[in-house]
Amino acid sequence: NAQANIRGFQVLGADDAGTQKSLVVSRDNQQGNPVRCRVLTDDVWRISSMFDSLTNETHQSMDASARDVVYEFPAAVLPGTTIGNLPEQYETSGLTWHDGLQKLFAVSDEGIVSMMNADGSDIVNWNVPGDLEALTVADHTSDLIYIGVENPDSILEFDVSTGQVTRTFDLTDWMTGADNRGLEALAFVPDATHPEGGLFYAGLQSDGRIYQFALPIVSSSSSTAVTFVQSMAIEGGSTDLAGLAYDSSSGLLLAMFDSMDQLNVIDRDGQLRSRWTVPGVGQESLVLVDGQFYVGDDSLFSITLYAGFELLVI
Repeated sequence: NAQANIRGFQVLGADDAGTQKSLVVSRDNQQGNPVRCRVLTDDVWRISSMFDSLTNETHQSMDASARDVVYEFPAAVLPGTTIGNLPEQYETSGLTWHDGLQKLFAVSDEGIVSMMNADGSDIVNWNVPGDLEALTVADHTSDLIYIGVENPDSILEFDVSTGQVTRTFDLTDWMTGADNRGLEALAFVPDATHPEGGLFYAGLQSDGRIYQFALPIVSSSSSTAVTFVQSMAIEGGSTDLAGLAYDSSSGLLLAMFDSMDQLNVIDRDGQLRSRWTVPGVGQESLVLVDGQFYVGDDSLFSITLYAGFELLVI
């Protein structure tokens, strides 16, 4: 029944094709705009426990049934805007935002680091040897960014004021994937109680797990010692982890899976908070800044900006 309304959710339609039945439903977000999602059900369309979980506003972890909710990418922000006068065949494999510099950074896995304004203008490129796959910022008051490298799996400390690599942190004792299946994602997760200001979360594509490391970025300017903390699985994820980003406004992590065209929003322990479909072909990188959602696609050689994106979590 396309007119059904269940606890504030408008049922838009049903789909019993394929191996699992699902309902397409909609509810309004905090701005009053409708958000569509697909709800997987059992063979007799049982969904009551699902809606109990979805209407719970305590923002606790999702129960087993609610893990089957997949939000559709909001039509209001489509089609997005392609930004940046990128070099030809630029395979955008990493993105990050530096709040202090007010600059967007990108890397291509062919060995290019790029800096630009939020709208993609005034681009500056540096050549940095290596299979560059990810980017993050640890200290937004410094000129340093951190680059994830695949094969050999490592993190480069890069000074944007000089255009030089200042340190290399070797992760191969813990992270080693097959060719093109190594370190693919990187995010710094701040923690005011940690002596180094937080931990680096590195994603290994071969197993889809996140590996946590403490690096001496506060205690030393020269040490390359690496302290492995732990690894963790991403709830609702797969082995094709392509990108990670930390969202400071929510304190959550965004994990991109390009073969699934899916974004998983997770907490620091990998617990699922929401899932979204994401447009594109080879979504390798992402960053969310004040409602500005940037997605890097290494198959389309592009960076796309989706303005007005609201992260809906459960």
